[in-house]
Amino acid sequence: MRNTNAGYWLVLWLGATSALWSQGPGAPSAVAFGASMESSALRVSVRAADGAIRLLDKATGAVWAVNPPVVVLKNKVVIPARPAGKIVADGTSLHYAARLGIGHNPDFATPIEFTNLDGLDLGLEFQLRLRSGEPATVEYSFSMAAGTSVEEVHLLDQSLPLKESERNYYAVPFRMGLLVPVAGDRPYSRRLASSGSYSMAMLGAVKDGSAVLVTWDNPYTDIMYDYSTEPRRLTSGLALHHDARSLRLQTLGRGGYVEIAKAYRQVARERGLLKTLAEKLKDNPAVEKFFGAADFKPFALIRRAPNTRWNPTSRELV
Repeated sequence: MRNTNAGYWLVLWLGATSALWSQGPGAPSAVAFGASMESSALRVSVRAADGAIRLLDKATGAVWAVNPPVVVLKNKVVIPARPAGKIVADGTSLHYAARLGIGHNPDFATPIEFTNLDGLDLGLEFQLRLRSGEPATVEYSFSMAAGTSVEEVHLLDQSLPLKESERNYYAVPFRMGLLVPVAGDRPYSRRLASSGSYSMAMLGAVKDGSAVLVTWDNPYTDIMYDYSTEPRRLTSGLALHHDARSLRLQTLGRGGYVEIAKAYRQVARERGLLKTLAEKLKDNPAVEKFFGAADFKPFALIRRAPNTRWNPTSRELV
């Protein structure tokens, strides 16, 4: 099915020089990453064919793959952005113009290609920028015209892929923290919102002993991660809605969840969110009772009546 209502364009700000890039596990299969910028610790490249991004951690040689941003309209049509013209450079940032690719509504089996939609200019502008004084950090953000039909933007969409290995996992801030391995016999998808689902504005990934930290400062940011079994693979995403507009990607060199935690502690300190247990103890001596206390989950002990949707068997389960 094709929609021909008049040319629908997105504007993505990125910058450019020339570079040819190899690809990480699970990366899209285009050839050239023709736009790049770099610091002493990090190289950021953008592929002209589809807008995919690669982050090279110079300390380890690890390459982190980020898919093109995806726009979800209020009618639930999902649309990837695609570069439409020459990639331009602007010092420590990258910018290019993009058009919509193939849209998909989960209610319909047939994708919709948006080719002529001049009347639906969303006014989106995306930017990748190296942060001054932070050579291993790149800020990824966008702006949008008021009153658009956009529900959310996935700045990370099935990105930072991990293949099966004991050394590969995500660090997810759910309750006291989860290490999500690339393991399991069944595929699954998870989406965590800040309202009760995750406890810190961060997501970490570890691949072959190299680590990366993703952070943000707006609570209207949802964490997504998906596991597939053929082959076994984890991917992650961030859905930004309401007034959420940016995230940061920070390569950490060699490390694991400890280095991710230390890096996030510094981010939390900069934002005025960090208060150590020692500091809390000075304010309230009763905090000492929490040291070594169990994280007790009463909902784990639930009686399930038989012959119900929670327990279809004929006997009670506890």
